[in-house]
Amino acid sequence: MAHHRRRRPKNRLKNLLFMGVLLAVFMSAWVWGGAVFNANTLRDVAVARLHDTSGQTLAVKGAPQFTLFPAPTLSLPLVEITPAEPHAPRLRIDKLQIGFNWSALFDNSPTPASLTLKRATVEIELNTNNTPDFGWLEQFWTQASASASPLQEIALSDSRVVVLDSSAEAAARFDQLTIRLQRKGNRFISTGGFRYGDLPLHFDVAISDGNAEAQLSKDASNYLHFKGTWQGTGDELTVLGALKTVCGTLCTPPMQPAAAPAAPPANYIANATIAYAQKDRALHLTGLTLQGPGTKGQGSADMLFQEHPVISTTIAFSQINIEAPWLRALAGASAADQDQGVGALPPEEKALPGGYDLTLNITADELLLAGRALTHASFGATLSQGNLSIDHLNFSIPSNGEVAIAGRIYDTARGMRFQGTSQAHGDSLRALLGLFDPTAATYPENAFGTFSINSNLFLSSTQLRLSEADVHLGELGLQGGLVTYFEKTPRVEAQILLNDINLDYFRNSWRDAQRAAGTHDFIFKITSSVNLAWLRQLVPLVDLRVRLHGFTFLDHHGTEASFKISARKNEFGFRDIEMHYPEGDLKGNIIANVGQEIPSIDVALDSPFLDTAYFSSDSGGIGTSPLINPQDSAHRWSEELFDFSWMIGVSSTLDFKAGQFTHRGTTYGNFTLQGTLAHEQFQCTKLAFDHFGGHLDARGTLAGGKVPGLSASFTLYNNDLPTLLSSFSGLNEPQGRVSISGTMVTSGIHLRSWVEQADIKMIVAARGVKVPGFNLKAVIDSVNGAESVADVGRRVERILPTGTTPLSADGNINIQQGILIAPNIKLTSGKAIGALTAEWRLIPWTLRMSTLWQLPMLPSETVPTLTLDVAGTPESHTLKTDTSSLEAYVAKRIVGR
Repeated sequence: MAHHRRRRPKNRLKNLLFMGVLLAVFMSAWVWGGAVFNANTLRDVAVARLHDTSGQTLAVKGAPQFTLFPAPTLSLPLVEITPAEPHAPRLRIDKLQIGFNWSALFDNSPTPASLTLKRATVEIELNTNNTPDFGWLEQFWTQASASASPLQEIALSDSRVVVLDSSAEAAARFDQLTIRLQRKGNRFISTGGFRYGDLPLHFDVAISDGNAEAQLSKDASNYLHFKGTWQGTGDELTVLGALKTVCGTLCTPPMQPAAAPAAPPANYIANATIAYAQKDRALHLTGLTLQGPGTKGQGSADMLFQEHPVISTTIAFSQINIEAPWLRALAGASAADQDQGVGALPPEEKALPGGYDLTLNITADELLLAGRALTHASFGATLSQGNLSIDHLNFSIPSNGEVAIAGRIYDTARGMRFQGTSQAHGDSLRALLGLFDPTAATYPENAFGTFSINSNLFLSSTQLRLSEADVHLGELGLQGGLVTYFEKTPRVEAQILLNDINLDYFRNSWRDAQRAAGTHDFIFKITSSVNLAWLRQLVPLVDLRVRLHGFTFLDHHGTEASFKISARKNEFGFRDIEMHYPEGDLKGNIIANVGQEIPSIDVALDSPFLDTAYFSSDSGGIGTSPLINPQDSAHRWSEELFDFSWMIGVSSTLDFKAGQFTHRGTTYGNFTLQGTLAHEQFQCTKLAFDHFGGHLDARGTLAGGKVPGLSASFTLYNNDLPTLLSSFSGLNEPQGRVSISGTMVTSGIHLRSWVEQADIKMIVAARGVKVPGFNLKAVIDSVNGAESVADVGRRVERILPTGTTPLSADGNINIQQGILIAPNIKLTSGKAIGALTAEWRLIPWTLRMSTLWQLPMLPSETVPTLTLDVAGTPESHTLKTDTSSLEAYVAKRIVGR
């Protein structure tokens, strides 16, 4: 312990001496460095060196500072390089630090060893070839690398690079740029990162001894990697290696917030062998392979980076999924850019680059779209001098179909425009529509079968135009044009001409489908089950003008026709319909509106004819069978269930007129039907037609539901009595004219039940009635000539059926619960007056009738009478005569002699 205490003063002395010497050296270096290396002098030397290397002059606007520790460094604040050349790169640096090696401090003109740019901004313009013009930056790098004392390190921190287009607008930005480029002997190492938009990227580059490796990445599942070799320098430089691209999360669109967690996305991987020759400025990608979910292909690419670059790419896909996530993500980004106005160019600018030529050829054995596989797809295009030619865009569709598009894309002051031709043909239009709308699979194949489409095609940012279109769908053919305007609310306008067109083609196709399915129904029935969502969601305004030269519609041939088809959100209609037939003109409007909860269909139509069998799926089936079978007493009244489903979920205003209207085989003349449909009730304001040899006017309410009902008032004017009777019975006599006015209320599920439940009250007036088998005049004459009472009965029975008696009839008739009751019908024939009472059971079709005739032309204190009683059916009955009053008259006459 004593020994150590004796040596401690010496150790302290040595430490103090060392620190003193070190401080003296430091102070001497500080004073010597400050005296020898003046900051302004070093600034001038550095500026001169950089000028020699870059050819540019640095403008230093701040006071320089020089420090020796921790390394000799010259700091220059606010440095700018503003070249005299108009399009050369410009550089602004908040702080430029120039580092020197210690040994360089003893040179008369020290050479910088490193450069550090803090918060620098580099502006680089695109040249006429639409490629960056690096100008003096390229010269600086070449000179600095080839110098006898090259820079050992160049670094940037918190900097940015802005690429400017010809209008001095930012075409691209690289922010938060950090780079550290180091030279270690013959090895170059560069690391760093930057942000491009919202995408942070990192890069690593290593070059040494003829080997090169580089990687640009976002993360472990999204990167581009190159590894290869290089030889020579300058124009003799050649590079050969392998390029690999992996795209994972970047090629998958982001999930919506409410979406369930998804499995990690599969990666899309591209590999290629790269060969680059600086002398030819040629880059060749061979053995190019692309692989990802639903996508697999291989090809090659050649690029010549000369004054006018030329790029040629060929890719053959065995399969490509154009609904792949990366394509959907790209489409979503493009749509978002358009919504935000991103990418909008000034009027004088062009979107297609004119600085290089591009040739692109892509084929695909299988192209996946909407869950369907299209085959033999190919796309060929060339870009030259800012014009893009689509040599061909072809693909096959199901059912032996093919689609082909060709044309050119022009880059104009108003934006890009495509002009070319489009063709499509196949055995099934349904298959083509199914590529875009899955519900098309429900369309009948025979209505959407063989087709061909040929047209000129024009497309710009403001409109889509089809001209000189020639379309054939089975027997249907049309010519015309169509224009779609891409406005805030898009508009579609078209002029369509059809020659010798069969508009019944679609009806025929639907009817064939119904028959094939074994159904018997009206095929054009609109109910609440019809899906009208497409009309509620319709965005564009559609106005189509159609002209027909020679046509067939409603099973009739016409000469000329025109109409408009209009559609907009919630509304669809056929307007200004004019169709000329030899029988007359069809005019009207049909408009559907789904803006309210219950859709409405308003029809105003005036036609020379209409047969409801036109809409029936079976012209001889249930849809056209008569409601009344006069010759079938057992099934006289139809028991076919009423179908009023057309009343459900729809409202309507109807104004329909037809010169001849046929329903279930019966034709009505001058037919008019007017009214409104709402809440499963049709309020008929007018029903009028010529029938039964006369005319009918009616109005009332028809109610749907499970048990349909009818409440109405009606008047039949001057109808032909035999025609009226034969419509529901087997009778075609007596002759005469009849007028009937009445009211009716009934309900039931079919016509028979309506007859059974009917409550009808009528006033009847008949004139010019000629009753066959009833010769009243002969009866009177025979009574006057009777010689005995016994002769009266025999004479009446013999003479009564030998002739016809004209008469008139007036009275009331009621029908209740299927029974027609005539309480007192007054009959008049000359001076003879009759009273008719009857009970006619419409079910089961039996008749009891009694007629009492008063014969005042037979002189007597009491008027002689004749009674006739009928029992049976209207077609087959027995007649009983009561001649007792006539016999008494004859007896008195004989006695009075």
